[in-house]
Amino acid sequence: WLRHQGEPPPHGPAGIIMNVSVSFDNKWAAFTLRQSETGLQTVWTLDLERDVATPFVEAGWMPVWAPDGASIFYRSEGKTYELRRKYLRDQRVETLVSDNFATPYDASADSRNLIFTRTKSSVDIGVVGTQAGDTPQILLSSEHEERNPAFSPDGRWFVYSSSEPGQYEIFVRRLPMTDEKWAISSGGGLQAMGSRDG
Repeated sequence: WLRHQGEPPPHGPAGIIMNVSVSFDNKWAAFTLRQSETGLQTVWTLDLERDVATPFVEAGWMPVWAPDGASIFYRSEGKTYELRRKYLRDQRVETLVSDNFATPYDASADSRNLIFTRTKSSVDIGVVGTQAGDTPQILLSSEHEERNPAFSPDGRWFVYSSSEPGQYEIFVRRLPMTDEKWAISSGGGLQAMGSRDG
């Protein structure tokens, strides 16, 4: 469907396609499909070589493909809003963060860590290990909104957008966190990511 300029996914219901995540081998994609009639959001996978789309999560959105290709991270929808991981082979599901609308954005290249946002009084950024039971660590929490975080390919930095300047701009910070930060946009910036070659 990437070649069909926004047409509905093959063999899938009509709806709005959002939050596309492509696997590191470029053979698969995961995406959110919001059904036009019901508003239900589901996560689908798409075999890019065969053009076959398959439902993967019944109620979820914002899929993030694990770099090792074995699983997909997503936010569950419905009675609870949890950050979860679902494995492709055995369909096993793990909960990584269970509060405050935790939403995944990027996995580290070694698949060991996940950077996410949570929503309390504002939108904050955290990181959590990808094994069930790992404790989340909040990196940025302020009266401003910090959104759209992404790791650098080597995992030593992360990029994000912040409303602190009065409009959204892009910033870069080190990992582990220090007080240093660098603005890399002016005049507005919202959703940045690093190229895979660094």
